[in-house]
Amino acid sequence: MAYFPNGDSGLFYKENFCFKCINWIDKNDGRDFGCPIWDLHLSYSYELCNSKSIAKKMLDLLIPMKECEYCECSMFQKKKCVQAQQPVTDVNEVGGKNEIKKGN
Repeated sequence: MAYFPNGDSGLFYKENFCFKCINWIDKNDGRDFGCPIWDLHLSYSYELCNSKSIAKKMLDLLIPMKECEYCECSMFQKKKCVQAQQPVTDVNEVGGKNEIKKGN
């Protein structure tokens, strides 16, 4: 199980794995972002770090550690390169369908 002792180590892991993963959700609204696996580790890693419980064994499978190194999450799937989207400037209904006009 990955144990992140401080914000820097957690951010380092997220930059190297989470933010590059298709399972990381970010709706850019300031509140809906993250991943259930990341949330589980943040919620329970301190409490379970020295435990022999089934819950700890499950966390061990999700984000494993080898000695002092964080390993790739077992659910990690690298995002494909996506082109930046142009901002939406207007939405009109055309022929029963929504048409989105993009800014220049």
